[in-house]
Amino acid sequence: MKRILKYTLDIVDYQELTLSDNSKILSVANQRDNIVLYALTNEEPTTCTYAIIIHGTGHPADDVIGAQFIGTVSLYNGSLMFHVFARRIS
Repeated sequence: MKRILKYTLDIVDYQELTLSDNSKILSVANQRDNIVLYALTNEEPTTCTYAIIIHGTGHPADDVIGAQFIGTVSLYNGSLMFHVFARRIS
């Protein structure tokens, strides 16, 4: 069965997220000043891991080459803008 699930991300440059295999990352959004990622998942027992890369506007971003842009999230009434990328690593 497919479901859309929400994952709250840490506001750090790099983290890893484990999803069920054949999941599809859909988008990111602001929810109560947290960055949340939405993914279309299934109930497969096998998993895959994604590198999630988050950078603020104007910060170095050489590590996003080859990663998929997921979206931009505004936090704290627009005071901070974060750009989120994902790369499957396993």
